[in-house]
Amino acid sequence: MFGVLHHMANWQKAVLEAGRVLRVDGVLVLAELVYPDWITSLDERSVFKFGLYTLDINQLVRTLQDEGCVTVYADQKKRFLWQEFEGVFQKKWEKAWSRV
Repeated sequence: MFGVLHHMANWQKAVLEAGRVLRVDGVLVLAELVYPDWITSLDERSVFKFGLYTLDINQLVRTLQDEGCVTVYADQKKRFLWQEFEGVFQKKWEKAWSRV
């Protein structure tokens, strides 16, 4: 997933679904922009809304770990007004009840 989660109000559900449908030994590659709260609140009040939402990278990683993924690579770079997050996750195990 490249640059889509920060445009989703309920990005947590998208991460849960990505972790759920990923097969064991499957790989998920993420690249996201993480905007601070003050930028997303400006976007909410703006006439020109871009639909920016703040991501919690720790919550994102924990969600994927709960779905059986391990972190292969993760890097966060601070930029002037935002952060860039890159991550590679591999699914190692599956919940018995997650697939029907």
